[in-house]
Amino acid sequence: MSEVKLPFGANVLFVSGTASLYQLSTKIEVVVGKHLDKGQMLNVENDTIIAFQDDNGRPFI
Repeated sequence: MSEVKLPFGANVLFVSGTASLYQLSTKIEVVVGKHLDKGQMLNVENDTIIAFQDDNGRPFI
């Protein structure tokens, strides 16, 4: 498992694998349609692929 800090706000477009984040000590699964805020830390399992769209509409994988 790896930790990834988001450099920008983004909406999740696609998830293949397992990723989660912690918000107020609560584990939240990262799913399609979830909006993530700049600076949040994601816990990402190996072999997980996530596609995002940033707040300016640009896609990222």
